[in-house]
Amino acid sequence: MITYTFLTSLPTLNEYSNAERRHRHKAAAMKKKAENGLVMELMIMGAKPIASQVHLHYQWIMKDKRKDKDNIAFAQKFVQDALVKAGVLRNDGWAEVDGFTHHFSVNKEIPCLILSIEELSNE
Repeated sequence: MITYTFLTSLPTLNEYSNAERRHRHKAAAMKKKAENGLVMELMIMGAKPIASQVHLHYQWIMKDKRKDKDNIAFAQKFVQDALVKAGVLRNDGWAEVDGFTHHFSVNKEIPCLILSIEELSNE
């Protein structure tokens, strides 16, 4: 199991949807900023490519409980795209990602995302 801790602020589904409604390029810029922040953090942490299929475990640590869990978990799209962009995963399709789990907790001091990548055997 490989674990990464991300401090990059990620947009929720509501924030992304509102950006799309305001201007067609606003949401694209939001996605690009989130992905670039995640890729930079992966590079700093020395992320290495993974050839096997994986199961992703998301631990969303929020500063409070104001946002719905499904609204928060939407950001997994940005995370998985960043994993591909950084060369950690070949792709984020069915052949590479077996599935994922989400857990949520609160820490006012250090909101973050802890992503654990479980490599599955290629048998």
